[in-house]
Amino acid sequence: MSAHINKEGLIALPLSQLIKGVACVVIIVHHYSQYVLSQGISQHVLFKVFSHSGGYISVGLFLFLSGYGLMESEQKHHLAAKDFLVHRLWRVYKPYLFANFLFVLLYWGVIWDPDKWTWLILEDIIGLSGKRVLWFVRVIMILYGYFFIMTFIPKRQNKALFIIVVSILHMAVGATFFGQYFQVISIPAFPLGICASLYKEKFWRAFYGWKSLIITSVLCVVLLNVAMLIFGSNGLHGAINIIFIAILLLFCSNFSWSYNYRSFLGKISYEVYLTHTRIMLLCMAIYGYMMPIEYAVDCFDHYGLYY
Repeated sequence: MSAHINKEGLIALPLSQLIKGVACVVIIVHHYSQYVLSQGISQHVLFKVFSHSGGYISVGLFLFLSGYGLMESEQKHHLAAKDFLVHRLWRVYKPYLFANFLFVLLYWGVIWDPDKWTWLILEDIIGLSGKRVLWFVRVIMILYGYFFIMTFIPKRQNKALFIIVVSILHMAVGATFFGQYFQVISIPAFPLGICASLYKEKFWRAFYGWKSLIITSVLCVVLLNVAMLIFGSNGLHGAINIIFIAILLLFCSNFSWSYNYRSFLGKISYEVYLTHTRIMLLCMAIYGYMMPIEYAVDCFDHYGLYY
């Protein structure tokens, strides 16, 4: 185990990109597993696991790493309002608009329904509705807005307090008044990532060593049980997110990530997230099933992985 924080910070950029790449694959498998289970094609335990928790874990890790990366950049160079709008918010929204516009053109070409054209513009291009799986884009843009306001707060502890409070309030309001549990359950990961950047040394000390491993393990078990007892299945998802973030922090605090490998999938993980559900929907529209589901079923059957 290393007794120091990596030169690139608590969480090195190559590791962050690698995790985002893996999370990107997991969330695709998550949606694929939902289809498999809903169609009664398989009830294999792997499909159930990915369907139940794959999406939450992936979004939680992505929000955590996004908060951490934003704060790391902010501490190196503060962006004015115009630069933040261009280099942060527009960078998130531009590929979203492009992916949605391209999907509408392709989908409209496959399924001709002029009556839905206005609906498609509002729902799938501009992104006004929260009913689509791309709700994540709207959530992260709001969190980016909170982050920008936070950058004008002078003291470090006040920055942390502000982002924690507004994130929790956002989660509480969304869950209480709009019933958006699946959209807000991973939000605490974002301020946690910001705090991990603001307080690198304290986080490293908290998660370094075997004693920290034991204490963290016990606390995670307690968190899991308390969350399930109070909040049920939603609490379970939230607790699992925190546990995976704790595992990441334990790894980064105790091992040096010295590889220079940069995950290409990690670099384009956001773009892949934007397009993967669209491709699945197009396959459903064209073929009537999600390609290549028949090949996956044949493979599972060949290796005897079914119950």
